[in-house]
Formats: sequence, C-alpha cells, structure tokens
Amino acid sequence: MRFGIVGLLAAAGLAAGLQSARAQVPGDNDITIRTECWNGSVWLYCLNGQVTASAPDVSSVTTAGTAVTAFAASHVAKGGWLFNPAAAAAPLCVAISGVAGTTTSAATTCIAAGQTYAIPPMAGSVSVNASDTGHLFSGAGYQ
Repeated sequence: MRFGIVGLLAAAGLAAGLQSARAQVPGDNDITIRTECWNGSVWLYCLNGQVTASAPDVSSVTTAGTAVTAFAASHVAKGGWLFNPAAAAAPLCVAISGVAGTTTSAATTCIAAGQTYAIPPMAGSVSVNASDTGHLFSGAGYQ
C-alpha cells in the first residue's frame, strides 16, 4: 500500500501535534519521515528514518473497562500514534507500560475525543481502555 505523508497525517489527525514533517515513499508501507513532537515542555524529534507503518492489532475496546492490546511488543519499535475519534463518547486511555485503566494515573494517559496520543519508540506493547463498550480508535505503529 502506498500513501503520501499528507494523507497519512490527515488520517491520523496529527496536524496539531506536529511542527514539521517530510516524507518519501520508497516502497510499500515504507516511509522516510521526520516529525517533531511536543512532549509537554519541549519539541523533540520523535521519529527519524525509514519506517514501516502498520495498523493497530485491534481497533476497538470491545468491553467497557477491559483493556486491549492496541500494539503488540515491537510493533511500535520506532514509535507511532493512537487517535480517539471526534465522535467518541468517552476518553481513550493509553498505557505504554502495563495495563491501561479507565482514568488518568501514573501509568495511564487518557485522551479526549478528537485527540491524538504520540507513542514513543519502544519495545513493549501498548494497552488501551475506555469506559464504553465498542469504543473505536485508529492509529499507526512504526517499525
């Protein structure tokens, strides 16, 4: 599947979270990209080099309050993102270490409808949860 960076970023809803981005599409699902991400206090280069993008392993929280693994271990080795749709009825809660709860805590970050969560490069899995059944989300993992 070939796609341009403009379409990828628009689909991701990342316009507010990116300061700049460049991309070339050398092969199927391979992207050369540089993005700058806001970590809450400073802009960082959060993704550099050639990556292969993949969809989340699941795209919904099937049962309210029961965490699912959005990305298995190594599927976000070069980072990624998760998007909570603007029409979502509840926050999407994300944990990059451990199991996601349904409220923000030391291990869980909840994002409101229409927001994007930037996943840092990591070797572990990414857990998500929501307080409503059938909660949809989208995203991409970079390997």
